[in-house]
Amino acid sequence: MMPRLLMLGGEGASTQIVAHALRRRFGDFLLVVEQSRGGWEIARGRARRLGWVEVLGQVLFVQTAYRWLRFSSRARLAEIDAEFGLDRRPVTGNVRWVRSVNSAETVCLLNEADPDLVVVNGTRILSADVLGAIRGRFLNLHAGITPAFRGGHGGYWALAAGRPELAGVTVHWIDAGIDTGSVVKQGLIHPGPRDNFATYSSLQTGVGLPLLIATIEEYFAGTLVESGLPNRNLAGSRLCFHPTLWFYLAGRLRGVK
Repeated sequence: MMPRLLMLGGEGASTQIVAHALRRRFGDFLLVVEQSRGGWEIARGRARRLGWVEVLGQVLFVQTAYRWLRFSSRARLAEIDAEFGLDRRPVTGNVRWVRSVNSAETVCLLNEADPDLVVVNGTRILSADVLGAIRGRFLNLHAGITPAFRGGHGGYWALAAGRPELAGVTVHWIDAGIDTGSVVKQGLIHPGPRDNFATYSSLQTGVGLPLLIATIEEYFAGTLVESGLPNRNLAGSRLCFHPTLWFYLAGRLRGVK
């Protein structure tokens, strides 16, 4: 019997890109999509960790600088999509929407499908009930080099920290922490002069998808060998979010876009 694959994804283009790539290689599988949380819910959660001043700065960045970067980088984003074959069209067929990836409905869907492997992309942190719902394992494509840069926007934060050798992507197993599972494969991005905060994630997805596909192939074949980047200083670990507007603007003056 062929190994069974399932995907848990957050609402958005990233999930569409990954799902299309995996379906091209492995055929049809169930895609479970978590509805986006409201901005107020996300802000409150971050404020408990970071404080409201930091969160306000992040909101200002998203509503001003990031919007402009997305608009002004449309041509570059189209080039990256064409280079790596990234398909942003909505995924149709064999798709189930859930309120939360940690809902009882998601647990039921996992139990019914009983997949050998679950690929996770862009969801909230998985609960113990979800992780324990099946015998199969959970795999994530993370936009950053772990354990150095966990959370979001790891490529940007590596560049902002003066560590371009750690601007990349990680395929890792999922555990109860935030991007703390063991590393399977890693790759680097090499941004050019036209790249910026709005394009780094597309570069990371383009570099990471072949690593993710190779991991799944090797896992199903029983030949998987886990290996991260060689000869890299990965000391320290930080949980990353959006930058504040003032941090981003200060970084632009230093050449970090």
